[in-house]
Amino acid sequence: MRKGKKIVYGFLVFFLILVGPVWADPLEEGRKSLAEGLRSYQKAPLQKARGYFEEVLKTSPNDAKVHYFLAQSLNGLAYAEELAGNRGEASSLIEEGVRFAKKSAEFDDSSSDTHRLLATLYGRIIAIKGGMTGAMYGPLNEEEVQRALQLNSQNAEAHLELGISRVNTPPQFGGDLEVGIKAIEKAMMIDPKLDLAYYHLGKALVKKGEKGRAREVFEKGLQVNPANGFIKKELDKM
Repeated sequence: MRKGKKIVYGFLVFFLILVGPVWADPLEEGRKSLAEGLRSYQKAPLQKARGYFEEVLKTSPNDAKVHYFLAQSLNGLAYAEELAGNRGEASSLIEEGVRFAKKSAEFDDSSSDTHRLLATLYGRIIAIKGGMTGAMYGPLNEEEVQRALQLNSQNAEAHLELGISRVNTPPQFGGDLEVGIKAIEKAMMIDPKLDLAYYHLGKALVKKGEKGRAREVFEKGLQVNPANGFIKKELDKM
């Protein structure tokens, strides 16, 4: 009798392992893949995340969070393409991300993270395309980052985006290197594990002429996230 129970139990375990992925929550699986991808900027987990969110979107077309996560996946893929030197592909992914982030804001205008993401996407279009895009997307970037901070004054990524904008905007259009550095440092105080803040602070310090301090910041950033390829590239230049 005991032998029969063991056989049934063994079959049940095998069945659960076999069908487990079918029962998995695609939204949660997508979030796991997204977190992995945003840490390493590897295409595979980000593409996987994108696939999960696109699948969920078919049954939840008005869900603000799904649109937000899909926009995040596209932004992450754009980082991966940019890291690989494919700026044209990165630009296309960012523009696609804008569409989903805007949809998310339409369904829920109270999300600080969504407005911050929109600000980031607009800022990245300026950084990649350059030229006259600053005149078009600069005001949108400013509007969205201020909205994000209005909704949540402790949004570390919003402070980071504000700092990036101030560092990279010409002074005649409202840029200020010192103000930008302080905003990035505030982002790091709120979230010391925000590795992109170390990357952007290091770049700002290089721009200021403080290369020694910049190296220290980059090295701390790699301690926070050893997989950050952007920081590694900057250190290779020094």
